[in-house]
Amino acid sequence: MKSLHEVPGYHTWKTIEKISRGDSYDEKFAITNKHHEKFLLRITKATDYDLKKRGLMNLVLVDHEVSISRLLEFGNLEYGKYVYALFEWLDGDNVEDTIINYPTPEQYTLGKQVGETLYEMHITPIPLNIEKWDLVYASRIKRNLESYTQSTFTLEKAQGLIAYIHEHKHLVEERPNCLLHGDYQLKNMMIQNHHIKVFDFDKIAYGDPWYEFIHIVSIAKESPEFARGMIDGYFKDHVPRTFFKLLKLYIYVEQLGSVARSLHFGQEEMDHFLENYRMVCEWYEKSDIPLWYKKM
Repeated sequence: MKSLHEVPGYHTWKTIEKISRGDSYDEKFAITNKHHEKFLLRITKATDYDLKKRGLMNLVLVDHEVSISRLLEFGNLEYGKYVYALFEWLDGDNVEDTIINYPTPEQYTLGKQVGETLYEMHITPIPLNIEKWDLVYASRIKRNLESYTQSTFTLEKAQGLIAYIHEHKHLVEERPNCLLHGDYQLKNMMIQNHHIKVFDFDKIAYGDPWYEFIHIVSIAKESPEFARGMIDGYFKDHVPRTFFKLLKLYIYVEQLGSVARSLHFGQEEMDHFLENYRMVCEWYEKSDIPLWYKKM
């Protein structure tokens, strides 16, 4: 991209390597400067720039003891057409690729570590003029249920999910807002010397702190021990029962909303979704607490 030269410090860069890994629409580059310092540069279209700017400004306020990739700088390129964000570089291995190589007890310990990190990020001060979460999520419930109905695809046990959603949607009332990572899952974590740092704030947003756990479906599929540790670490081993009821609601809403998207991307994606859907139904067949959490 020609506009890279607009990023402050460009004249000090020695190497620029494009990164292809990941499923976001951002352009990502590994940057090394003349002082042999390495950085991650992300460039994205300036859609919802004001919201992303607020989120990134809040990210700067996250306590420096919290284990995340630090945001060093951000701004506009090409007269506001694009937004760039420069982060510290994280060395190590991707947790998604390596978590199963760790002994079961350590998977739990590492999960507790990232749960504690998430909690510390969530207590970062945010603006007061954020739209109320119950209004935001009521729209999401309506949109996802309509999306499922209009897809004309029939999921086994879907009516049970829909009934649960209607019976428990009141749980989102008066839920607080906080700074959300937006994509808190294994692929966005790096581990080095048994310590995990979180990166990739492309989907940074505001919302209910417990909504951040919707990606625990994919985490628990890879490592139930890590997933349980993440919950226990976040709540300091005192998990409120309401959390599980609300998490179940969030997961059910996301499952139904995923039908149309999966159909759009073809049979392979649909098969993957159905595998996860059946797994979720099994988790919640007899309780609001997922089966993998109770078995530990």
